[in-house]
Amino acid sequence: MKVFVLDNYDSFTYNLVHYLNGEGAEVIVNRNNEVDIESVHSCDKIVLSPGPGLPSDSNSLMDVIANFVGVKPILGVCLGLQAIGVHYGMELLNLSEVHHGVEHTIIKTGRHYLFQGIPVQFSAGMYHSWYLQHQSNSILDTIAVDEAGRIMALAHPEIDVCGVQFHPESIMTNQGRTIIHNWISKT
Repeated sequence: MKVFVLDNYDSFTYNLVHYLNGEGAEVIVNRNNEVDIESVHSCDKIVLSPGPGLPSDSNSLMDVIANFVGVKPILGVCLGLQAIGVHYGMELLNLSEVHHGVEHTIIKTGRHYLFQGIPVQFSAGMYHSWYLQHQSNSILDTIAVDEAGRIMALAHPEIDVCGVQFHPESIMTNQGRTIIHNWISKT
């Protein structure tokens, strides 16, 4: 299994790479301003890493989604999830209080392979200032929320595109390795 990781200049990117390597994946990492399209084409799956700022300010992030959604399985983490939501017309809102290095309870709201074998509630590490607003007309399914009802995971019902707002690679996310295992194992 070969995985392309789009690095959005986040300090957690190589923690994700470590988890992917631990699952036996060969990983190619490109920064979001240095994307080699041939490298993306050569991979089986794509991870959109966390990062600072907004999806629209993240160089080739939105282009990678536009060019590969429905072509290759995509997992978005934090900023990556937000970018997937924006791609599908969702709106980002600024949190009134920044959630950096904060642990929250995640509550599964739907069935999805990403959460197979994971309890209905689990702890996760948060590092974000923005969140996606619920929209009744969104094609994306909300598959997890936090205690306040904010979207913590989304999935497309027909193609393999999903994402999490929390950081599975954080020490605070007690089911993080299982989430990565479930994603990498899905064929």
